[in-house]
Order: sequence, then C-alpha cells, then structure tokens
Amino acid sequence: MSNQTRTKREYFEPGAVEASIIAAAASMTGPNDHADWNAQMLMNIREVATMARDWKFRDTVNDLLSEDATPFAAIIRGFEFHESSQRYVIQLESKDKDGPKLEYINTNRVDSDASVDLLMEIIEDDLMGNSVLVYKLVEAKGEKKYRSLGHVKNLGPGDDSEFSDQELEDDLLDHVESIGKAQTGGRRR
Repeated sequence: MSNQTRTKREYFEPGAVEASIIAAAASMTGPNDHADWNAQMLMNIREVATMARDWKFRDTVNDLLSEDATPFAAIIRGFEFHESSQRYVIQLESKDKDGPKLEYINTNRVDSDASVDLLMEIIEDDLMGNSVLVYKLVEAKGEKKYRSLGHVKNLGPGDDSEFSDQELEDDLLDHVESIGKAQTGGRRR
C-alpha cells in the first residue's frame, strides 16, 4: 500500500484497471442468484488480478494493441499442419490492385500455446470460406521477420474463390512443403 493519503471518494471509486478486473470477475461469476456468489466473486477477482500480472497474458494484449498488429481483410480458404515447425499454416485469399492473391500466415506453435487448438477448431468449424479480419503479429528472428496469426475476427460469409479447389489445395501443399526452404510468394492469378 502506498503511504499517500487518499480521499474517501478516491478510495471508493475504482480506477480503470480495477474496474476492468471487477467486471471480468463478475462476468466469470455470472448472475447473483446463488448463496456463495460473494465468495465465488472474490475468488474470481483474485484469479483475474493475478492473471493481469502474468506476462504471457500482458504480452498477448500488448502484441494485439501494437501498431504492427493492424488487421487486414481476407477469406480463409484452407489450413494445413506443418509437422517440423509444430504450427498450422492458414491459407488466405485477398485482393489488391493486381487482383486476387493467396497468402499464408502461421499460428503459434501448438506445443507451446494451448489456445492454438481452440483457434483451429473455430477456423475449421466456423470460419472456412468466411471473410475475416486477420490480426498479424510480426516476430523478428535475427534479420528475418515472420508473420504469425494473433487473432481472427469473423466478418461473415466470403465471396466464392477466384481459384479452383484444386488450385487452392495444390498451392497450400506447395507452400507447406516449401517451409524451411527458399520461400516463394503466394500465386497470383
């Protein structure tokens, strides 16, 4: 506790961080319709407050709020698991001034990020063929920079692909096979 004297009003009005923690804990606790609600709320406040101090959660927030995480629109066309990197490769179709193009973004490693499996279930069950906002994170390893998938936000059903199903499948497999070798960009039509 700080030695600074706080007014009664300052003491009873939570700051933004405190209000956020209380709101998150209240959401976790649910309706106030059971006898142990206060005890459960207190436990959830403790849980959320300690999570707010955990660097892995803070790093995720900082990464997604970074200027480098500016989202771009694309349609999810496919995905494939790359065994040696332990990452999923997500195939995206977007358009620029030259027309439609295929591009790829990788997830975090499945063996070090438990949320990847959940993300892939959502992509497989709900987002295939949908327009999404892709939040990319840029990782630097030495002089090379890599894009990784920070988050996707569903924008609803996407347009039909400019590429045939066979072209999509072949390009995805070619890309996955090329990982770790001389990289080639996505194929343009």
